[in-house]
Amino acid sequence: MEEIEKEPVPYLISRGLPAEYQRYELDMLQKMNRRNAELNQHDPDLDARIGAFELAFRMQIKAPEAFETDKESPETKNFTGWTIR
Repeated sequence: MEEIEKEPVPYLISRGLPAEYQRYELDMLQKMNRRNAELNQHDPDLDARIGAFELAFRMQIKAPEAFETDKESPETKNFTGWTIR
């Protein structure tokens, strides 16, 4: 359980760039990919890949707060099986 509390999902906590730099990189990649799509025929696979990267970034940014069980009430912890013994 201690391992889950540290990092409940592998690679959830970025050990590299801060979120604002990751956002900048993704924005730049998105601009390059969109420009490529405009210059060539739209590639549905590329559009799907861009969407997947965007979704993964948003999930990575928001997910840590979903695992902050210390903010839950004792009733919620008990209901979800995180009883304190």
